[in-house]
Amino acid sequence: MMKTILIINREKNWAYYFGEAEVVQKTIQSSNWVLKDGTLYMADADGVCQPDAILWRVTFLAFQAGISICSSYWQRLCQTN
Repeated sequence: MMKTILIINREKNWAYYFGEAEVVQKTIQSSNWVLKDGTLYMADADGVCQPDAILWRVTFLAFQAGISICSSYWQRLCQTN
């Protein structure tokens, strides 16, 4: 089963680095978090996402450093599940 990674930011190029996953992008300003029966969902005008992992890039994290950290984490997540 394909894993879903939720990217929270405005940059559109993260999907390239997670090609083996369904990549969903949302912005915090236009989304709502829902926790139902222990499962986390994020909803906006485009629909609802139930992420397996969340990448929330903050401004002080350099893009290339973020790619390296996130790619390692994602590989470990996919190997364990």
